[in-house]
Amino acid sequence: MCFFKVHPDQRRQHWLLAVFAFFVSILPVINILSAKTITLQLGLWAPTFSVGAFGYALTFPCTDVITEMWGKQRARFMVFLGIIVQLGAMAYEVLVIYLPPSPEFAAKQQAFAASFVLVPRIVGASLLSYWISEWFDIHVFSFIRRFTGCHLFWQRVTFTTTVSQALDTIIFIPAAFLGTEILPWGQWNFLAWFAFCQWAVKASLTLVIIPACSYLRWVTGYSNPARVSDEDWRLLLLQHQD
Repeated sequence: MCFFKVHPDQRRQHWLLAVFAFFVSILPVINILSAKTITLQLGLWAPTFSVGAFGYALTFPCTDVITEMWGKQRARFMVFLGIIVQLGAMAYEVLVIYLPPSPEFAAKQQAFAASFVLVPRIVGASLLSYWISEWFDIHVFSFIRRFTGCHLFWQRVTFTTTVSQALDTIIFIPAAFLGTEILPWGQWNFLAWFAFCQWAVKASLTLVIIPACSYLRWVTGYSNPARVSDEDWRLLLLQHQD
């Protein structure tokens, strides 16, 4: 069955599954890559930030889209799935590190384990900042929508995402890096600069993502969003037949 020829209700469920899958799959990747920090030379400005900022910039618009088109309950369920996936990925990473290496890999084991040394701490910091900031994003977005209805979508996404990303950054950066080689104790000026750069990257990328969110809102027929029925939620759990 051609994706673009399905019934509109089925198409909405397809997009819901797609957003869910993208959201929960990118989170463990972000946690692994966040251990690396980079500095970009942009003229007189040289921001330093974790590469995880690129990935996290994609997550908050996802929760806003789900809240807008499928309701707050679905968005909270997606965030809960994200927590489960991150915990499962961390457990698997720890298991892989401590499994005895083969003779051929033994010489590389130390370097391999060192690349994951910060991952458990990063995952813990990520879970804390993720849960608080995503909860804030979902509920503030839903609260504002009570007054605006289906209007001012861009403005609502921009405001809630930018503020939520700032909250996420304020919690995540100290919890993940403070006291490490990346961010030693006492370097408070660098801490503030590092956090600001992290937030600026997320906020800038959000402006690029919002048009894609608006397109998804249009293509699924939610120009006038409404709560999805219990029947639609049941259909989400069924396999679509070709």
